[in-house]
Amino acid sequence: MLEETIRSEKPKHQPKVPKPLFYTVLAITLVVLPAACYFSHLKSMQFINESNNGVGYPLRLFPGWFFGYKIDLTDPQWRSFRTFIPLLAIGSIIFILLSKLIRHILFPKSTLASFIFYFISSLLFVYFLHGNFMLIIVFVALVNYLIGRIFGSSKWNPFLSWMFNLIILFSSDYYDGYSFTYFKLPYWLDYNKGVLRWETYFNITFCRLISYNMDYCEQIRRKEGQQITEKKENEKWTEYRQRQESTLDTSKDFNLLYYFVYLFYIPLFIGGPVCSYTAFLSYTKYSNQQEVSFKRLLWLTFLLVIYIVGLEIFLHLIYFVGFNETGIWKDDHWGRHVYDSNQETSLSPFYVGMTGFLTLNFMYLKFLIIWRLFRLWALWDGVNPPENMNRCVCNNYLVSGFWRSWHRSLYLWIVRYLYVPLGGNRTRVWNIWIVFSFIALWHDLWWRWLAWAWINCALLILEVVVTHVIVPRLTWLNKLKVQRPYIHLAIETFTGGISIILLMIANLAIMHGFEDTPLFIKQLFWQNGGGFYFIVVWICLAIAVTLDLYNNNKMGKKVGSLMSMFEKKDETTTPPPKTTPVVKPKVTTTTSSSTQEVKKEEQKPITTTPVVKPTVTEQKKEEKKVETKPVETKPVEIKKEEEKKQETKPQQTVQPSTSTVKYDPKLLKKLEDLIERLENQADRLEKELK
Repeated sequence: MLEETIRSEKPKHQPKVPKPLFYTVLAITLVVLPAACYFSHLKSMQFINESNNGVGYPLRLFPGWFFGYKIDLTDPQWRSFRTFIPLLAIGSIIFILLSKLIRHILFPKSTLASFIFYFISSLLFVYFLHGNFMLIIVFVALVNYLIGRIFGSSKWNPFLSWMFNLIILFSSDYYDGYSFTYFKLPYWLDYNKGVLRWETYFNITFCRLISYNMDYCEQIRRKEGQQITEKKENEKWTEYRQRQESTLDTSKDFNLLYYFVYLFYIPLFIGGPVCSYTAFLSYTKYSNQQEVSFKRLLWLTFLLVIYIVGLEIFLHLIYFVGFNETGIWKDDHWGRHVYDSNQETSLSPFYVGMTGFLTLNFMYLKFLIIWRLFRLWALWDGVNPPENMNRCVCNNYLVSGFWRSWHRSLYLWIVRYLYVPLGGNRTRVWNIWIVFSFIALWHDLWWRWLAWAWINCALLILEVVVTHVIVPRLTWLNKLKVQRPYIHLAIETFTGGISIILLMIANLAIMHGFEDTPLFIKQLFWQNGGGFYFIVVWICLAIAVTLDLYNNNKMGKKVGSLMSMFEKKDETTTPPPKTTPVVKPKVTTTTSSSTQEVKKEEQKPITTTPVVKPTVTEQKKEEKKVETKPVETKPVEIKKEEEKKQETKPQQTVQPSTSTVKYDPKLLKKLEDLIERLENQADRLEKELK
């Protein structure tokens, strides 16, 4: 009855963003964004016409395939990666077919065969990439393995692992990958360097080296009962998190074969995503991923093709990525030769802003394609590493939220292996400076990366101060959220617009550095018309925040469900894994993908078994057994006495037991919301009467 009254008295759905406002800002976005891209295309064509097709300028324009337009391949990373896409596609198909053949057809009951296949194919792949310099990587891996084995659960294990691998990371970059002559080895070994320099891609291997030793240290402590991660109430863990927190057998699951397979696993070797050792071994040895269905894999593969084609078309039509890379946004180089020398030759604030905006979106799409390709390769093989790019700059108006979404696998790795060991939130004020400085140096020994890191640190500290210190003390703002929700919405969207502008400037510091970042701000807002342009940009980004906030609306949920109909996992065919985090390591068991039988802790590691409830057929059998019991085994007099006793105790069956009463938390929350609304209405009536 209480639930029915709440349902009848519950007001209609009140979206955070009303539908008229949503459709208005959506219409503005559909007009403004294509118009801005069209004017950027016209400016790019003007550059081609007035600069003799870019001859004599640092832009790298090549003949393209889209309606005779030239393609801008100034970005070196995309220029090299796009040439390997056909080879990667063919190689991934062959690798997946062989892996499936060995694991499911030839040797379905043996995981050793699949690991031998991974080991041999990975060594051949790494030798193809790095040539003879693969020997240096193997040597570093062996030294790291010995550090983990010697120091075990000691505090020296994490410390020495970090110090050794940091020395290799920085010195290999400083000495250009070393030379075999440094170690008194034959000079002819330097001739075969492979197709890619090993020191450029060692940063991903660095993460795996640290993960192996620290996971080994954690598993030993967990076995001793010192370090156990418990799942909090109402906390949802992804499949990756469940496998990451599982328990492994330190005597069998940390051998040298598994170690090298983890380090050189082909789908994740070049660019990640970063995957912890515990989660990786759970996917490859015990059971394949069950979170992403076959239908979703097909949909993600189709989307990847669309992203690649879309980015290629963008680079054919708009050359602003080259403008940003070569510094044309600073000074209109081709304008000096065309216009009068007395005329101002710098780009207008609009084109300077579009240069930064389009460059950031290009970077997002470029990394999305690279990381999504390797992640899909691993997913088809049964390994589910974290998704790296969940959100872009344009729809992320919090600095902390942006860093939880951009390169998310690295974010999870840093939280687990660096941020939490340094103190976590207790030492957040100085902790983030160490973390961001490490991220900058992890990418490259370059002052521009440090500029990018420290600017983001300053923004993150500012956000923490505003959200945790200033806003809670503004009682009028909390009252405004209840009494004037649309005014509060306007404040939220416009502050979000300012946050996006700061985020864009901070992330462009990767290209601009300490020197050009102030110049970029000056060219953007302090030229003629810069103030007007700032107001327009502010309004447009507030509109983008409004569109993002509309996800709370019913229409937004319908559109989201329609767009993700291929992405929803099939719960009937792909149930979540039965492995849950261990609370007591003494009771640990595991379920193997090949045998499906529960083994003891001495044979297989992992997690506590779930409680198995009786099925419907078993319940029916029990009921039949009860019904078929003989009734006439007792004398008639005893039966009459028992019936009298039951008649004298009717109140025991009528009174409800307090232990069986269950309160629905959702129902209580609805009741609390209803009471809060009634109190707010009463306050408003009192004010109106006064």
